[in-house]
Amino acid sequence: MFPQHRTRTSRALLIGAAAIAIALAGAGTAQATWSTFASTTASVASGKVSVSQTGFAALDIDYTSQAQTIVKPVTIVNGNVPATYTAVLSVASSSGSLASKVSVSTWNAATSPCAGTIPASATTGSWSLTTRNLTGTLAAGASATYCVSATLPSAVTATSTKQTVTAQLSLSAAAGTWTAAAPAATAVQTLTDNVAPRAPGRPCINSVTDASITMDWRAPEGGQLTYNVYRDGGTTPVGTATSTASGATVVFTDTGLSVGSTHSYTVQAVDAAGNASAKSPSTTAETSSLPSENATYQVRNNGLCVAGGTAGTPLTMAACNGSAAQAWKYTLRSSHNSWSYSVLGASTNVAWDRSNSPVRAATYSSASSWQKWSAEFGQNGQFSFTNGGDQCLTVSGSTLVMLTCTDANEAAQVFTIWRVG
Repeated sequence: MFPQHRTRTSRALLIGAAAIAIALAGAGTAQATWSTFASTTASVASGKVSVSQTGFAALDIDYTSQAQTIVKPVTIVNGNVPATYTAVLSVASSSGSLASKVSVSTWNAATSPCAGTIPASATTGSWSLTTRNLTGTLAAGASATYCVSATLPSAVTATSTKQTVTAQLSLSAAAGTWTAAAPAATAVQTLTDNVAPRAPGRPCINSVTDASITMDWRAPEGGQLTYNVYRDGGTTPVGTATSTASGATVVFTDTGLSVGSTHSYTVQAVDAAGNASAKSPSTTAETSSLPSENATYQVRNNGLCVAGGTAGTPLTMAACNGSAAQAWKYTLRSSHNSWSYSVLGASTNVAWDRSNSPVRAATYSSASSWQKWSAEFGQNGQFSFTNGGDQCLTVSGSTLVMLTCTDANEAAQVFTIWRVG
């Protein structure tokens, strides 16, 4: 009978142990795991070891020259069994050297508040080299709060390219031979690219027309660069160009310029992060001062355009509107010593004619001397139109008349020519 009694007792003990293991295994994430049952006490077996944290994810930051430090409280919360916890600060992933350059300090918030300065008792290292982990013992349901400070020196924010570090907090707890691990917490810290690209070299002028200037320069470095092109010392770019390879030839054409006008240009490189280089040295070019017979133009004075109508009607000055009545073409009559043109309507067979005052539109005649105009080129795209000695085309109110060419009349006798088609 004695051996039979021992067998029933052993089976009962095995069934009880299995029941305890099943009850503990069903509690979910961060609960205790069974390591050995040799020394487990009744009080541990009736509860579960668990641990959690809050606050670590709030350490996310994009470091800039205006944001170099972040300090956040991280609270460790124990479950319903007294336990010893261990929080390990480490690097989950990193690009560049940011993980080693961020200064990381930790201290117990119970001894020094997180809002104050870093106390002398704090432990300081970096994300990639922490000098100690956070450890301690907590009663059931108790918590401990630590301050975590991360600082990137200003010298690094001013001179480094874009980098990222994903910091990680691994948290576990133990009570006797029972252990529990909380899900790893992460905080992403980035450093914006603060390094400006090198300045481009002086643009080279490679071609001009009567309305455009084309220039090129070499890309000063690789990567995506956008170039702002500035004309005549302006602060708003007149256009942009791009490059992706160091040494690549970058070409830009400035259009919509007046005939015979002189312009200066500088170029500034901007990288993908928005960092701008210094401006390049300036270069100067002039559009062609000869209108093309195959193009159409507006003739402007003081913001108004010369407009024509049907034959026999006066030429007028009107607000520039791009209409056919304001589009003129130049037919070469003579090129000896000075340009001699007839100025014809782009879509009509009328020409400027000074046989009457005010100057009128008249049916075009290649034999008429009244329709033969000399365009005298002045400075920076300014022209005066003469027909017959010292008489200049002159704005008089809303019409055009012929008056003696004088300095006193210069403002009314100077025109600019703009290609429109």
